[in-house]
Amino acid sequence: VNNAMICRPSGAITNFQLYLRHPLAATLLKRGLIDFALQNSRVKRYRHAARHLRECKNLAARVDDFAQFDTHEAYLDGLKQSHGKKTSFWGAVA
Repeated sequence: VNNAMICRPSGAITNFQLYLRHPLAATLLKRGLIDFALQNSRVKRYRHAARHLRECKNLAARVDDFAQFDTHEAYLDGLKQSHGKKTSFWGAVA
């Protein structure tokens, strides 16, 4: 028995299900985590934020319409403008 299944309330959606069914929602969630880490200079979170950014790139191929939200390229450009000097983060992205 998977312990994660025991602790999850019935009807709760998993990260993987979100990724598959709702790639834009998953992208926005991951962007929020990235933004939090960078805006608050949470250096210990940069490795995770870099992983989230790579996941966002993969998700972007599955998003048909970003609607009012930035495309992955526009979001990445904004990150570079706002946080371009955070070499620990960008080193983890590469």
